[in-house]
Amino acid sequence: MLQDDAERLLDHLKISKIILIGFSDGGMVAHRIAISDSERVSKLVSIAAPWRKEDLDLTRGFLLKVTPESWKEKFNESYQLYESINPNIDFKILVDNLKHMWLDESEAGGYPGNNVKQINCPALIVRGDEDHLFSRESAVILASYLKNGKLLNIPFGGHEVHKDQSKIVSDLMLTFIKE
Repeated sequence: MLQDDAERLLDHLKISKIILIGFSDGGMVAHRIAISDSERVSKLVSIAAPWRKEDLDLTRGFLLKVTPESWKEKFNESYQLYESINPNIDFKILVDNLKHMWLDESEAGGYPGNNVKQINCPALIVRGDEDHLFSRESAVILASYLKNGKLLNIPFGGHEVHKDQSKIVSDLMLTFIKE
């Protein structure tokens, strides 16, 4: 559904060529768009983005423990933003839907799996070396599956490596984009 929404927005705005940058779930969506609409995507930057169901083996326990309360405690800024812009505040529904999306292993689920091999555009796979949700092994495999894949593994960065090491990530993303 997220992929469909993004593609419809691009169509509505009549945007025919993009450099696509996605973080985490947004990176998973970016993978899917690069697979389904290869003519539109000229470059792809994927940050901390799971891409295969096997990665759930490492994160399932963590994801199952996510509650509205734990989210609010850890990510209070996003919780406050949700409350400020949502006319029908029900954070539990949002968290339950996110968990369903994260844990969906069905064929129609979000993980593109081996379909990533169909991504033809130059792609930069970015992860923080301390990311507990996107393993180094998974990042290496993903980059190796891509015809034009590059891997950027950043020391001292976690899942939000673009925030933890913003200067390094932004400088190297710009280098990749200009390349």
